[in-house]
Amino acid sequence: MLRLLSLFTALLLLAAPVMAAPAPLLACAADAQLPPFTYSQHNRTIGMTVDLLARLLLEAGLPAAQVEMLPWRRCLALVQSGRYALALNVATAQVDPAPFLVTEPYVQLNSVYLYSNRYFANGLPIRLLDDLHRYRVCGLMGHTFESYGLDNAKVDVGAANYPQLIAKLHAGHCDLFLDKREVIAALHLVDTHLKDMLTDGSLQIRPVPEEAPVGLHFLVSRRIKQAVPLRKALDAGIQRLIRNKSMQGLLAPYQGAVKY
Repeated sequence: MLRLLSLFTALLLLAAPVMAAPAPLLACAADAQLPPFTYSQHNRTIGMTVDLLARLLLEAGLPAAQVEMLPWRRCLALVQSGRYALALNVATAQVDPAPFLVTEPYVQLNSVYLYSNRYFANGLPIRLLDDLHRYRVCGLMGHTFESYGLDNAKVDVGAANYPQLIAKLHAGHCDLFLDKREVIAALHLVDTHLKDMLTDGSLQIRPVPEEAPVGLHFLVSRRIKQAVPLRKALDAGIQRLIRNKSMQGLLAPYQGAVKY
C-alpha cells in the first residue's frame, strides 16, 4: 500500500505544471560603446553597469534584467512607454526626468583633458574652466560640451572614434580634447591598440579644474507595475554599496589602461 501511495505521489508531482521562471526586466543602454559601463563584446552587452544591475536585482529578490544596446532616443521612448523597465547610464540632468523615476547616482564621472606632447612639450596648463576658450577643442562626433561652458558650434566634433581624435591632436588640428577619466582608463576593453596610443608617452592627461563630477543614474519607467518599489530597491542597493565601498570594487576590474 505504501509503495502504491509513493508511486501515486510521484506521478502527481510529475504531472504538476512546472513553475515558469519570472520574465526578465527589459533594460536598455545607448548603442555607443561606453566602457567600462556598457559595451558590446562577442554579441553580448557587458560592463560595470550590467554587473551592478544584476547584483542589485539579485539582492532585492527581483527578476534579472535583459540589457540591450539601442539607439538612445529609441531606448528612452521604450522606457517612457513602459515596454522596457529601465534605462542605464543616464547622466545627471541629461534627460527630462518627468516621464521617469530617477535613481541615486551609482558612480561619479570626472572630467579630464588630453593634449599632445609633440605640440605642447612644455605643458598645456588649464587652471580655470575659462582657460578652455583659449584653445582649439575637439571631441567625438555626437558629444556636447555646454557643461564646460563651450559653444558646441566652436568644437571640432569630426572624429568618429578615439584613434581619429588622437591623430588630430598629433597632427596639430586641435589642441586638446575633453572626456571622462573613467572612460579613458577603460578604452583598452574595446580597442587593444588604444592602450598603446594612450600610454606611449605622446599624450598627457590632466584633470579639468572647477568641473563638478557628473553622476550616472538608472531611469525607471513610471508605466510599469511596481515602479516605485523598484526604484526604492535600486536606491537602497546603490547606497549600501557606496557606503561599504563595494561600488569601486565593481568598477576596478574594468579600469587600468591609463594611470593617473
